[in-house]
Amino acid sequence: MDKSSFGELNWSLAFLLTAFSILSFGLDQLTVKKVASGDAPAQAVGIFSLHVLGTGLLFYAGLVLIWFLYPHMPILLMLLALGVGKLMIFFSLPYKQAAAGLEKFTTYASMSVVSNLVRGIALIICGILHILDVRLVIVIFIIGDIAEFIVTIILYRYRVKMHFQFKFSKPTYFETMKEAFPQIGVILSTAAMARFDWLFIGVFLSAARLAEYSFAYKAYEMSTLPLLVIAPLLVPRFVKYFQTKNDLSFVYPILRMEMIICSLIMVAVNILWVPIIDAITKGQYGAVNSKVVFILTLCTPFLYINNILWTIAFAKGRLKSIFKIIFAACCVNIVADIVLIPFMGNTGAALACLLSLIVQMLLYCKLEKSLSFALISYAAIVYPMLAVIAIGSASFFSENVIMELIMGAAVFFTTVLLANKFVKQDIRSGLELLSPDL
Repeated sequence: MDKSSFGELNWSLAFLLTAFSILSFGLDQLTVKKVASGDAPAQAVGIFSLHVLGTGLLFYAGLVLIWFLYPHMPILLMLLALGVGKLMIFFSLPYKQAAAGLEKFTTYASMSVVSNLVRGIALIICGILHILDVRLVIVIFIIGDIAEFIVTIILYRYRVKMHFQFKFSKPTYFETMKEAFPQIGVILSTAAMARFDWLFIGVFLSAARLAEYSFAYKAYEMSTLPLLVIAPLLVPRFVKYFQTKNDLSFVYPILRMEMIICSLIMVAVNILWVPIIDAITKGQYGAVNSKVVFILTLCTPFLYINNILWTIAFAKGRLKSIFKIIFAACCVNIVADIVLIPFMGNTGAALACLLSLIVQMLLYCKLEKSLSFALISYAAIVYPMLAVIAIGSASFFSENVIMELIMGAAVFFTTVLLANKFVKQDIRSGLELLSPDL
């Protein structure tokens, strides 16, 4: 695909994902919490199901109305087409959250990967056959999202084994919305922070520049895959843990284990990026994105840390404090985007993302005074710094990417062992704390 088409596709996806994220109104995480605590789980899922059905259909009806008013805008047709699939993903959200709250993580994973598997396989086949164009890509996206919705419903019925409950109770609904109200602000701020840079680049720079940035950003998101695996484990288990205990010492081994994982990924991504991506994309997205990718991978450690700190605050019910922190970080992100992107382009967007995550971490540490800021800041600075040293050392073998990767990994692990002689115990303790007996 040419960069302009790819950029327009990603702008549409960013808009839809932002919209549906906002429309959840924070009920997604509240549902996980209620299900995990055993607080009328079927009722919580039923309320969320009715909410996504109503808000999703209203939003899509609004898109149709805008298209009738402005039928000559091609981007609206793309939004309407992709919106069908994203609406199906939105409808499936309550049932995924129920599986996460019940700690049925195999089922949760099965529900969550269908669309990506269908799209991935179909896109690879079409790419090999050289028949990819925008319309075909959109059809593939819709089919993948519908398939995920169908599989989610089947697994919810036969694996989660909870009944579908669609009885609407106005008092119960508004009581739930009142409970979720602080989380609504979090969702608004998080959604804006997650995709404002995409939307801003697409509007004020060009679709081609958005294509480059979104390509790099998606690679950065893929590098956070371990976080996607760990994060669903943390919420229900932290909720149960804080029902009986308040000791936070168990957090540090998990944190250090995560820092080692994401820093090693940082080494691999930066070493492999230019030779692999330029070879795959015929020079379109590799070297041109090298600085952006480096900055975005620096964001990864702070993303992991913030996820743990957010989970602690959420499990303790500090929703108002979470909102204030996310809102402050969102404001920093938006202002930095507006200031930096016009002068630095995509690099400015990446720097704005890094700055907002650092601010977020500092505010979370200030909120949770029982945590050691020294230990958290050590993990946030030292492990990524060792990764940067490893990347620099490996560059001496740049003529052979395999040797460069081996050298980078070897330097990283050597410096980690020198910096922290307890690293093996940290990993062991972290894995034990994530076991079902937590």
